[in-house]
Amino acid sequence: MPNADNQPNDKPTRSSYGALAIAAVAGVALIGGIGIGMTQNNNSNATNQQIEEYIRNNPELIIEVLTQYSRDREKADQQQGINLVKSGNDLTVMGNPDGDVTIYEFSDYNCGYCKRSFASLMNVIKSDGNIRVVIKEFPILADSSVTAARLTMAAAELGQFEALHTELMLWPGRLDERAFDAILANVGLERKTLEAIIAKGEIDARIQQNRQAASALNINGTPGFIIGDAVIPGAIDQNELARLVAEARKNNRQ
Repeated sequence: MPNADNQPNDKPTRSSYGALAIAAVAGVALIGGIGIGMTQNNNSNATNQQIEEYIRNNPELIIEVLTQYSRDREKADQQQGINLVKSGNDLTVMGNPDGDVTIYEFSDYNCGYCKRSFASLMNVIKSDGNIRVVIKEFPILADSSVTAARLTMAAAELGQFEALHTELMLWPGRLDERAFDAILANVGLERKTLEAIIAKGEIDARIQQNRQAASALNINGTPGFIIGDAVIPGAIDQNELARLVAEARKNNRQ
């Protein structure tokens, strides 16, 4: 619960440690076949005393069980996020649509690191020739990021995603209405047509799904990449991109 200063209290309480320890001991006892003797009448006080004694005598097992539980939970959450990322019927695609390896990127059009990574990503796409890239619109930096994400996702439904995505990534500075007017004119898209697609509501639902996937993967900023089973929260260079693609291909992880 929040403390008096309305800041999260991250320090575990004695009672929370106790609950975790009791749960851990019970798990150790069950998994290892350790019998914690119970009285014939199932006296709870006697059982608690025996558990407390076991904790005092075997503290290292408690740490081991809690550590393993934390790792298993983190791995399960990450796999759930990866599954959510890969389950979408995405139109925000670049590169080879039939590529044997897919790079998923969480991206924001106001993100300087995303723009720096764009050149590396495009170089890898061109040099490899068998990579599919899916952009997971993740607008978190400004209201104009949301507008840009909506416009590109609408353009994707018209088969114009890569053209608009490229123009936005190459635009110098932050985005505003003047920038959108110029960029859409360069691509040959009408704002009114895109707004009609956005008004259906499906695009906002997909953006929300991207947010849920990012949360499950503990991706809190942009860019963030998923290549095979690897989750990379942050910018990576061209060599690292190529290495991760090769690893995913070797392991047959799409």
